Amino acid sequence: MTDAEILQELKANHGISEDFRLSRGKNDPFDAYNDKAILEFKYRSSNWDEFYIEIHKIAVNYHIAEKTGRQFHFVIMTKDNVYTWNITEKVNKKEISSFEIIALPYNQQDGKNIKVNKLVTKLKTSESFRRKRVKN
Repeated sequence: MTDAEILQELKANHGISEDFRLSRGKNDPFDAYNDKAILEFKYRSSNWDEFYIEIHKIAVNYHIAEKTGRQFHFVIMTKDNVYTWNITEKVNKKEISSFEIIALPYNQQDGKNIKVNKLVTKLKTSESFRRKRVKN
């Protein structure tokens, strides 16, 4: 799924504010924003109990959110569910504290299977705001 498709579905079926718009450039560290929040999207074909988020994504987007008076939310859409974590809240409460280095695909969209080591933390789905996807 593209970022545009994810944002469209979130607006249509999951109560996300209509004023969210896609980020301006391909190299922006987040995918969508409005006056109150920035969002980073991921689509995963499978449901898991935990998902990884790269530490540099947390650091960069948390800093942008703090600087602009917004909240940073991480959104994972799967074939069945939409999971959302308020990363700003988790950082402020010091709930993100364990890290590991794992080999992950360099770029999942390019179709190549090149892996690089990335510093990540796990986000538990049990600690997310979860919504079932609406099947049209």
